Amino acid sequence: MATVVILIIFTVALISLELYSPGKEYIGVGSVLRAATTTSLYATGLLDSLAEEFQRRNPGFSVQFIAVGSGEALRRASLGDADIVLVHAPPLEKRYLDEGYLVEGFVFAYNYFT
Repeated sequence: MATVVILIIFTVALISLELYSPGKEYIGVGSVLRAATTTSLYATGLLDSLAEEFQRRNPGFSVQFIAVGSGEALRRASLGDADIVLVHAPPLEKRYLDEGYLVEGFVFAYNYFT
């Protein structure tokens, strides 16, 4: 069940790029969606599985992951080098949202680090 929910959220996020991607005229078939993510999230292997399913359901689209720290992922998005970011740094996320580099932010997962 959790995988289905995450897949739905991931798919919606990627498809929404077609509508909201700043600086892009059109994202269509044959497009590469660049997702900057944290190394810890990428290391789980979950994103590759979700990308495979997304690409299976959306032929002609591909997803490229850039695994870096939260700050670097957000910086790359601000430079136009990433279409979507998956990070865990709420204060930085808010700053980039406030400065207009990000269109929308939402929590799609959480954990309990101690």
